[in-house]
Amino acid sequence: LVGSDQADAKILDEAKERGVRTWVCAKGKYRTHLEAEIERELANQLREAGADLVVLAGYMRVVKA
Repeated sequence: LVGSDQADAKILDEAKERGVRTWVCAKGKYRTHLEAEIERELANQLREAGADLVVLAGYMRVVKA
């Protein structure tokens, strides 16, 4: 799974070309952290993908564990 809060992020196109599932996260109201609803959706996406590792490259918001 490759996700971004930027719908036009080039990595999303790269992932799609390689058959990797993508997800665009809602930006929400805050610049420093995710709203609870968006964070739950992120957790669900990671669970569904069976993620063993999460890389937050260029991601500048606080994510709760």
